[in-house]
Amino acid sequence: MPPRYAQFPAFSRLLHWTMAAMILTMLCLGVAMVVSLGDYHVLVAIHRPLGIAVLILAVVRLVNRLINPPPPFPATMSQLEGRMATASELAMYGLMLVLPLIGWGMLSAARYPIVLYGSVHLPFVLPHSACSMRDCGRCTRSSRTASSRCSWLTSARFCFTR
Repeated sequence: MPPRYAQFPAFSRLLHWTMAAMILTMLCLGVAMVVSLGDYHVLVAIHRPLGIAVLILAVVRLVNRLINPPPPFPATMSQLEGRMATASELAMYGLMLVLPLIGWGMLSAARYPIVLYGSVHLPFVLPHSACSMRDCGRCTRSSRTASSRCSWLTSARFCFTR
């Protein structure tokens, strides 16, 4: 019987899988917004507050991570694999924080309100500017590409280290 490794705390696992579902939902919504122009406004109305929820949960997850450090890597994992795992994890945390902030900035530059619920709106974080909106759009595309590559690397690491 293989050795049993220490597990992440239950709250950490709950945050992980909740965020995984939310991020996959955001990805599907993003694709649907590009493909289905008829439902665009409904999809955007879901995408905006969900993005802010991802941002809030990413901060909660980061604080939780600092309070509850992860279990050690398995002894069978090489130093290189450990460094790669740590690097991909840091990249994913960075992207979970940066992508919603870029989206918020892009909507602020375009002066599109982010309605959380009813009359509760988030403040604009960038001045009204077509250049700022264009630059945020470019950053969003680059970050999404980096995010998908990190996800594939993390998945590959998980599949091949078991």
